Amino acid sequence: MPFICRKADTFTEMFLALGKINKDGGFQYYYLHDYQGTLFSRPGVTAIWGRNNGAGRQKNYTFDNYNEMISKLSRILKKRIESGYRMFYSYPRESDLSTLVETLEKREVS
Repeated sequence: MPFICRKADTFTEMFLALGKINKDGGFQYYYLHDYQGTLFSRPGVTAIWGRNNGAGRQKNYTFDNYNEMISKLSRILKKRIESGYRMFYSYPRESDLSTLVETLEKREVS
């Protein structure tokens, strides 16, 4: 996976921020970032979501390998895009997941 670096001193290598305006005019956000506590720990993803910059909720996922992580992220992103979310920030800017989001957004619009 080209967007994930396996540096021992780096804990987050991917961050995606999605958002949408709800029917009441409020902003709903959904953030995803990956983590790996040490070189030998299992990879994981934290999802954080909420409304209008409020406290929101958080869920952590851990995986046995990176392929499982990418599969889960793909399902999460597909579901969010289908419910109206759009990506407004990604790090790194060009990654497999940001490209996936852009593809899903185009499919949803057309």
